[in-house]
Amino acid sequence: MLPCVNVLEPMMTMTTLKHPDSLYASQQGAQSSHSDKPLPKRISHLVIGAGLTGLQCAQRLAEGGQEVLLLEQGPVAWGASGRNGGQVLAGFAWGPSQLSQAMGEERARRLWQQSRDAVQLVANQAKVQDVGVQWGGGELAAQSSHIKSLSDFVHEAASWGHDLHQFDQDEASQRTGSDRFYGGFVDQKAFHLDPLAFAHGLVRSYLDLGGRLHVNCRVRELTKQSSGFAVQTDLGSLQADHVYVCTNAWASALLPELSSYLMPVANFMLATKPMGPSTNILNDQAAYADTNFVLDYFRKDSDGRLIFGGLVAYDTNRKGPDRARLEARMIRTFPGLSGVGIDFVWAGLLAISRLRLPIIGSFADGGYYAAGYSGHGLALTALAGRAMADAALGHRGVFDDLASLPRKAFPGGRYLRLPLLLAITSYQRLRDHLER
Repeated sequence: MLPCVNVLEPMMTMTTLKHPDSLYASQQGAQSSHSDKPLPKRISHLVIGAGLTGLQCAQRLAEGGQEVLLLEQGPVAWGASGRNGGQVLAGFAWGPSQLSQAMGEERARRLWQQSRDAVQLVANQAKVQDVGVQWGGGELAAQSSHIKSLSDFVHEAASWGHDLHQFDQDEASQRTGSDRFYGGFVDQKAFHLDPLAFAHGLVRSYLDLGGRLHVNCRVRELTKQSSGFAVQTDLGSLQADHVYVCTNAWASALLPELSSYLMPVANFMLATKPMGPSTNILNDQAAYADTNFVLDYFRKDSDGRLIFGGLVAYDTNRKGPDRARLEARMIRTFPGLSGVGIDFVWAGLLAISRLRLPIIGSFADGGYYAAGYSGHGLALTALAGRAMADAALGHRGVFDDLASLPRKAFPGGRYLRLPLLLAITSYQRLRDHLER
């Protein structure tokens, strides 16, 4: 049974939430997409969280002619969905062989193909929404010792029909404009985009299908009843037949049984001033991440800005990003950008799982959840969100595959898991530094 839970999120206050001063938010302007109607007394499908998972779930339900209500505690895509690196990549944090060993080759192959299909789905949605995309995405070896694992991954992916172009150190330098990397690979069917613009496109599509949305409406209590759920929100109470918890880093506030599987983590990004075509970085226009444990990721947008992300913090109450450290990491990768103007610096909260695989499942009777994308969210949110909707409508195939992904609780329990994770991260950072 699902208990009645008070949502006391330490990052939240009673003030109206706003997007951070990010590049993405600056380009969106004012958005008026919420409903001015009162909450219904009862709804068939209640989706909690208007990030990418919730938007994909709600849109899928609306496409099927269902009665849907979408609630969001802040503005649309206020969390990681509207602040991330914008890289849309196939696959999971685990490669084909590791997935096969954990869950059998047949199911692992299906999941891999489903992730590739999700990339194409997002591309198609972006085209319909007139959200621009830039093609190419991959990974760069930050240490010479990482070349073998990258090469193994490329060969495994090829055996499943997923062709990636692997390149050596010289080509890495030509592509990126940086001498830091020892090689890498690129997937020409991957791409990158403005994630907040994409989220707003999904909102428009959902509303055009007759869906309802209330922003600045936090769900405070969720109680399982004999028939459906009782829901207490900032705007009043209602009953729901089906509930979808799509709040990622805040999922355990409504579902405390997920707290041992999810760790909220702050990540940091910056965007430079637009740079001219003579700036010799990311000449192939692709988006990349490196192979370090605490990785850096970067891309150039259509205006010639470098969007660079990295660093992690487990103190989710910190006031803002560490601009100096983030800029130093950017310059270590691209020394020629020393002194370049920085227009935006922002932070966001994501949820990681211990195995870096999404945590997807069901609860009570009629409840579903998806969270913990661990940095692989732009494609997998589409896959998971739509799979939850399909499962509620009787088509469980994809959902059951996703729900079978391995999961492990973080060690240490309530009081020791954060110190343990900090110790592990410090050790991995030291390894990354010593192997440079």
